[in-house]
Amino acid sequence: MLARETPRFLHNNPKLCHFKQAHGNMDGSHFDGWITAEASIRYMNWKGYHSQNVLAASDYENKFIYILSGWEGSAADSHIFDYAKQQEDLQLL
Repeated sequence: MLARETPRFLHNNPKLCHFKQAHGNMDGSHFDGWITAEASIRYMNWKGYHSQNVLAASDYENKFIYILSGWEGSAADSHIFDYAKQQEDLQLL
């Protein structure tokens, strides 16, 4: 992830000013999936349906700067984030 200047709208908006040191957005999302019977339990998320958990980060221009996909629906977002931090392709500023 490249170092970027903090967008001006973060400085000027009193509701967003506490994000001054932020460089983008990050979230985990679940996508429906069809899987084999053997993998059924691992891909069952806490809402009770099969999914793939995907971690994505974007900059403030809404351009994706990092995507980590393929995780089972049962995997916790924090576990996926911890894994991503250990990889050389995700650098936190």
